[in-house]
Amino acid sequence: MKYLVLLLLSVSMFSFSSSAQTSDLSVTMKNIGHAYKKAVRSTDDKEIISQIDEMIILIQKSKKANFKADLKEQSIEGLDKVITVLQESKRFIEKGEIAKAKSKLKKVDVLREKYHELHEPPSVWELLFG
Repeated sequence: MKYLVLLLLSVSMFSFSSSAQTSDLSVTMKNIGHAYKKAVRSTDDKEIISQIDEMIILIQKSKKANFKADLKEQSIEGLDKVITVLQESKRFIEKGEIAKAKSKLKKVDVLREKYHELHEPPSVWELLFG
């Protein structure tokens, strides 16, 4: 009985730890999305740069998350691509080319959609028909 209680406690602790990490990543991703929206909507170059810097910091934090083993490499690759796009956008802003910077920022959303598809559960149709 004592061993059963210990086993249940250790399993629940592992489960809680895993869900907490997923929750932390979810919060971080939402904060990235919020910073992205602020950057896209802003007309002030300093504000856009500030939001880009914030996104880069949050993405670096996200790269430390525990991704599924089979998706880890692709997930990190996607995050690195987003950082590259953000850095390119920042360079355009520093040159005073805000329109080009905002155009470049829109690629972040395309990358987001592409790499989020990796983490979506399969649909009922995919489960039934492969």
